[in-house]
Amino acid sequence: MAELAPIIEGKPDVTKINRIELERLAREFRTQRIIFETARDVFDQMKTASRGSREVLLAQGVRIVEQFIRSDRITISPPLFDQDALRRRLIITLNMSRVVQQVWEAVRQENTEHLEPVFDRDHPLCSTGEMRT
Repeated sequence: MAELAPIIEGKPDVTKINRIELERLAREFRTQRIIFETARDVFDQMKTASRGSREVLLAQGVRIVEQFIRSDRITISPPLFDQDALRRRLIITLNMSRVVQQVWEAVRQENTEHLEPVFDRDHPLCSTGEMRT
């Protein structure tokens, strides 16, 4: 058994939770599957920008995602959902796109050697041509 909240304005209302049976979803999305699917999605974003070996990148991605998911860096609110491993896994499953985004941003920032601003010479910064009417 797990609990699912009704959606109000696109966000779950955790104050009005109804119990529904999600054992099938919990069996399908074990921690390993969450890790591999998240690593796959991060790899899909990385592969165009990276010049490394596919296998090495994917292995590193799996390791990074596993460390992130198993760490205490993911905070779930309200804390009630973070006390039970099943509930935590379901919340992470339902928010996998956010986890992918967080991991991808961290990897991208860590691998950036330097930032270089690019100025448009045709229209300098603070040009009157860019002013609002």
